[in-house]
Amino acid sequence: SSGINAEYGHTERKLRCSNNSCYSKQSWAQREEAAEVQRNTFFGQLSSFISNMIAFELPSESIAEFREKMCQMADLDKEQVEMLRQMSPPVPEGEEEGEEESSFS
Repeated sequence: SSGINAEYGHTERKLRCSNNSCYSKQSWAQREEAAEVQRNTFFGQLSSFISNMIAFELPSESIAEFREKMCQMADLDKEQVEMLRQMSPPVPEGEEEGEEESSFS
């Protein structure tokens, strides 16, 4: 059974690459589209994760610090970052939030 699954996975990867979806074979537009899909997926997962952190009543400072680090790491759009900031606690005073100053107090 595991041999069949391994063979299926190998065949699946081979098919994906043969259909010009391998990164090295993609056009610039295809790469940009893939990067945007990845950012949007990460945004959705991060917002869900932050919601869970809030639900479990983690310290606001920890949530804000985590949010800012993840946003920077994932290179999210400014709009996405602002949405995440609005749904979660602000960064405590004295800490930087990125390029823009937060309107939260």
